[in-house]
Amino acid sequence: MKTLILNGSPRKNGDTAALIGKITEKLTGECKIIDAYTCAVSPCVDCRYCWEHSGCAINDEMQRVYDYIRECDNIIIASPVYFSELTGKLLDLGSRLQTFYCAAAFRKETPIVRPKKGAVILVGGGDGHMDRAYGTACVLLRQMNCRLIHPPVCSRNTNTLPAAEDRNAILGTESIVRFFEDPGGAYREGNLKMRTKHVIVLPYDEIWERDFLKIRDEIRDALGQTALAIEHVGSTSVRGLSAKPIIDIDVVIEDSSALDSAIASLERIGYRHEGDLGIPGREAFKYDGKDHLRKHHLYVCPKDSAELKRHIAFRDYLRCHPEAVREYSRVKEEGARLWPYDIEKYIEHKTPFIERIYAEIGIRDM
Repeated sequence: MKTLILNGSPRKNGDTAALIGKITEKLTGECKIIDAYTCAVSPCVDCRYCWEHSGCAINDEMQRVYDYIRECDNIIIASPVYFSELTGKLLDLGSRLQTFYCAAAFRKETPIVRPKKGAVILVGGGDGHMDRAYGTACVLLRQMNCRLIHPPVCSRNTNTLPAAEDRNAILGTESIVRFFEDPGGAYREGNLKMRTKHVIVLPYDEIWERDFLKIRDEIRDALGQTALAIEHVGSTSVRGLSAKPIIDIDVVIEDSSALDSAIASLERIGYRHEGDLGIPGREAFKYDGKDHLRKHHLYVCPKDSAELKRHIAFRDYLRCHPEAVREYSRVKEEGARLWPYDIEKYIEHKTPFIERIYAEIGIRDM
């Protein structure tokens, strides 16, 4: 296994380097680190050579980086965040990926055959937004044919808490290692070869609330008064709770008579109705083309839906019981370690805790 790490930090022993070190000390196979501040790579000058020719007209160290990109299995972009963006030197290097874009867009070629996995590590001295930097990194990773991208691993407030001591960030690097070393996550069920989801559970991140608000605002603008409420549910809605970094959202409508209107409005902004998927009182929606938003699950529920009441009651119980949050975090983290490539086993592992809470709050009687 070959991993390419694009390091956007000017500091040899800084916070970015510390998290890169956590990766390289556990990752098997060959690791190649390209330091954006020391490598001899010039930025793209928009000469448009690559519109008609393969490669790049600038003959510098980037030619060697192109070879690494084609050969590797995994790519990590690691960078400090400067004014909400990746560092300038890393962006210089990223601009040279223009040749890959032009190969596909203008010459109708496939510049990188081998599909890859990608990951992003970001560090910052403040507690500001890292969304823009992550979005840019994902654009660059996709240009390098990264088909699967791990959720961002972030270390904030490094002025007061060094990344090397940031438990959340360190757990995130361990998750990246497991993600890269996943051989495919396939298992046999009967006569069918089924792909399983890679179970990634991360410590609570405050950015999840901001991610929900971005999704909520987009949905609210589309639905208008059809939506009585837009609820953040699931584990990412509970402060302090470890979770898979996927936002669960319940849109509340008056009753089933409002469903057709909701479906039509959501279709206009890119969501497709999938039906209740076997769970009455909860209509599921799928989406495409929403790279500006965190991955999320969207459901529409009548206000008297038992499933909606279940989601709200479980969320509100956890919000009021910090000891249950700590216990549930331990259960989920343990399940992800035991069953990293089997989502069904992971769910089975945490079910006893959930059922105990349901019984405690009488949720079955709703």
